[in-house]
Amino acid sequence: MKRLTRYRFSLAHEVGHWVLHADIFRQLHIDSIVEWKHVITTLIPEREYGYLEFHGSSFAGLVLVPPKELRQAFFDCVEEGQKQGIDFDETETGAREAVEAPIARIFDVSPEVIGRRVKYDKLWHE
Repeated sequence: MKRLTRYRFSLAHEVGHWVLHADIFRQLHIDSIVEWKHVITTLIPEREYGYLEFHGSSFAGLVLVPPKELRQAFFDCVEEGQKQGIDFDETETGAREAVEAPIARIFDVSPEVIGRRVKYDKLWHE
């Protein structure tokens, strides 16, 4: 199961590069893996490459876990956890795990993806 969630994220991440960075990659005229490795290690500065990777990951997270559906799942999960006595006033590891793991199963992604999205969408602070 872990490999499936990783595969889905990796695929969405690479589609994100294709959608968001097509113009950049077209200009580089990369025809092989060897050329790609050369480009990312010598032609694209590390900081800019980091931005490209961040964009790909952000795209994947948003496609696989849409904001509206995440928000609903988050608050449903918090409500269920409160019924079970989990204190969500503190965002400690136990509370986070009580939310991230079940939501990850809903969207077929890793709990880490949910953790990043929940943080990005600032759901813990509402």
